[in-house]
Amino acid sequence: MASNMKHREFVVIRNLPLIGETLQAVQFDVSVVLYFGVEREYRLRILEQEFELHTGAGDETVQIRYSAWEGSPVASNGLPELVSLINQPVRRSRSLDGQLAVEFDLDYQIVVKPGGQYESWSIEGPVETIFCLGNGKISVARN
Repeated sequence: MASNMKHREFVVIRNLPLIGETLQAVQFDVSVVLYFGVEREYRLRILEQEFELHTGAGDETVQIRYSAWEGSPVASNGLPELVSLINQPVRRSRSLDGQLAVEFDLDYQIVVKPGGQYESWSIEGPVETIFCLGNGKISVARN
């Protein structure tokens, strides 16, 4: 985290800045990174942990886990569905008690539960970065 960021106290965030933005790209690097916005101005980073992809109207839930140590996704069965969300807009984006839910127009939903004592996800935007720290605590830093 850059030293020039100004942190606010822990907060509960119900709506996140991804609403109305379109998923532009998915990248598998040290973590899973989803880029949103025409110029990829928002970046959702899911750190090395399992997350869920609920497909079309909740018919199926796929567990996806990515580990940089292994160099590739452990469970590839949900990756085609995840990549199929490219060019889809976000209908809802919220966090409650550290659990992130990003819902797309196709009734697909990504759910990331908070990690135990480690950071589990972050959303970086042009103005601020939102972090889910250990035990679901949320921190917001101005960029």
